[in-house]
Amino acid sequence: MKTKLLIFFICILQFSAYSQTNNTSGILVYFIDGIHTESIMEKGQILKRAKITHTHLKSALSLISVSEDSIIPAFPQFNRADTLRISSDGRKVSQADLSKLYKIHLAKGQNSKKIIEYLNSLPEVLYAEPMVLPYPV
Repeated sequence: MKTKLLIFFICILQFSAYSQTNNTSGILVYFIDGIHTESIMEKGQILKRAKITHTHLKSALSLISVSEDSIIPAFPQFNRADTLRISSDGRKVSQADLSKLYKIHLAKGQNSKKIIEYLNSLPEVLYAEPMVLPYPV
């Protein structure tokens, strides 16, 4: 009986781990510096897009075939003023600046693990990780 329960539990864990993630060909990157979001007007709508401001970062990203067009803000409607809140007891509470978080879409055939390692080695990057989308079982 214990063996059957153990096998059942292991099967549930395997299916659960597999079914809750859908790895897309993208990377989430938190840039410390060298990039910002700019607003542009296109077809009567305001769009947010990434603008690389440091030449070092631009050339480093071009080495791994990442252009400005493949970088989009993860939270385009985020307001930087939301990074500072006042708690109920009057203390100032700093929160993460989500305007520095971007999605990088990779072309087919690009090795996301190697690109993530490379991005994490750059001084302008706080962290880079695979973009994984959860979905229900």
